Parts: sequence; C-alpha cells; structure tokens
Amino acid sequence: MYRGKGVEQGFTSVTVTLDFESFERTLTDDEVNDCITKVLDATSRAGVKLRG
Repeated sequence: MYRGKGVEQGFTSVTVTLDFESFERTLTDDEVNDCITKVLDATSRAGVKLRG
C-alpha cells in the first residue's frame, strides 16, 4: 500500500498479485482472461479504479 507522490490525495495505491494454476492441466488464455475480467468487474463495482 502506498500513499504519496503520484497518487491522488485521499487515495491509496495497492499492488495485487494473482496466480492462476490448475493441478490437473494447463489453463488456457481464455480461462485466465475470464477470471481477470471477473476480478476487474468486481473491484470496479466496489469503487476501485485502476491506475494506468
């Protein structure tokens, strides 16, 4: 978590790392991308905005 130079006042920058794996097989790009989309949709609904 970071607050300071480069982050808008009143906001906190948070870094999140996600690991996707299956013990049975290799995941496809589409499966991983679908999960990432769901995470971004859920965080967006919660009011989180991505820094670009």
